[in-house]
Amino acid sequence: MEQETSNTDLNDAAEKRREAIRVLMFLLPTVLFGGVIGAITGLKTSFLLKEQMGLNASDLGTLNLLLGLPSYLQPFIGMWTDMFAFLGYHRRSYYLSGKVLHAAGLAGLALLESAGRIGDAHHHNQLTVFALLLIIGAGGIIRTVIFNAILVALGNFTGRFGQFLAIVNLTPIVLSIVYTANLSGYVADHWSYQHAFWVGTILTILSTPLVFLIDEKRSSNRRHAAETHEEHAARMAKKVDDRRRILASIVHVAKTPGVWALTAFVFYLIVTPGVNNAKLYFEQDSLQFSRELIGQLARFASIGALIGYAVYGLVSRRIPIYMLAWGAWLMDCASYPTLLLLHSPGSAKVLEVGTAVIGALYAVCLNTLAARMCPKGLEGAVYGLIQAAIAISGNLSEKIGGWLYVRFGPENPGAHYTIQHGWNWSLYAGLAFTVVGVVFIPFLPAWTHSKKRVGDLTDEDVIDMAG
Repeated sequence: MEQETSNTDLNDAAEKRREAIRVLMFLLPTVLFGGVIGAITGLKTSFLLKEQMGLNASDLGTLNLLLGLPSYLQPFIGMWTDMFAFLGYHRRSYYLSGKVLHAAGLAGLALLESAGRIGDAHHHNQLTVFALLLIIGAGGIIRTVIFNAILVALGNFTGRFGQFLAIVNLTPIVLSIVYTANLSGYVADHWSYQHAFWVGTILTILSTPLVFLIDEKRSSNRRHAAETHEEHAARMAKKVDDRRRILASIVHVAKTPGVWALTAFVFYLIVTPGVNNAKLYFEQDSLQFSRELIGQLARFASIGALIGYAVYGLVSRRIPIYMLAWGAWLMDCASYPTLLLLHSPGSAKVLEVGTAVIGALYAVCLNTLAARMCPKGLEGAVYGLIQAAIAISGNLSEKIGGWLYVRFGPENPGAHYTIQHGWNWSLYAGLAFTVVGVVFIPFLPAWTHSKKRVGDLTDEDVIDMAG
């Protein structure tokens, strides 16, 4: 009997290793391409909005709130993809459609720039830019939902979500340290918008064949050639039953108070006043950093993130589950006062490392909690719910932080405020709001207070303590 149990354990371990290798063959190259495309188009887009369209930090926050619309729909996109196949697949075809939308949006921006209309203040041109950015965002979110569902399913199957998340995040970080941070700064300073967006379009198209690495059986309503009428009817009945089961599971999850308590905790921690947009303006307008330097600072952020994810990857299966919520709160609290020390290129490099360590630990704690809450088969819908909460709260956060920066800073000369004053106010407000977030922790689901190690918490534990 003991020998049989041992053989079963070995077979399970081997199966988990094979599944991990197979899925990572899709995830890692996808992340590599995404890192290069993001380096070429990301910072360039930020300066397009700041310089070509004349947006201040508060305006940028408002625009991102609107552009974030696709990300707010993640649970519904996840629910739809879980239930209904598109061109015969639940994941592969949807991911491909996201690639097409992303490439089309970037190509549209390139064509608009070649026509000299991006910097034109005419209302219709601004709406066109907005529409193209929305298309790019929609394509990205569809792919993100599928990507996350695959990652969460693998992580929960193997009990190593934190480690896989660290691996996936470490890939673009190493790439940034070696190459893409400098590339981002160089592109922002030396390339035209048209050049950057066309190259982004081409790389998006070239990365499209990776979609075929998603291992998925084709789902079809048509009768197969070797299928009898009875077999076809049975398969269709099973498909209907599966959809009903998924819908019933979604309704059950929606009625679980712990799901909403955890969502509210994540939402509150993220919605506290953010400073990422304000930081870009502060570095350029007050500290006089060049666009190339701002891009190169990403290398130091990547070094910090590398340290943070590496540390978490090493200890993730040994730390008790209750430390995730406390860890996220403590990291969020620590992120604000450190930025008060930002005053020169040297301090910026040190702070990029430190805040990136904090940010990596913060993000992985929240995402591990979110992944652990996902029932099998509902990864897209439930994880999408948390990601939607993160998206909308993140955009609200930057809007609030940008408004504080502008209201108490450079655009309120009557009160004799300075840029430094606005920067400090946004940090003080963020810290005050975050400290209050500790009140949510006692109301989180019972399993989040467990002293079990993260790697030992099973699906049954989560269900039993799902309060």
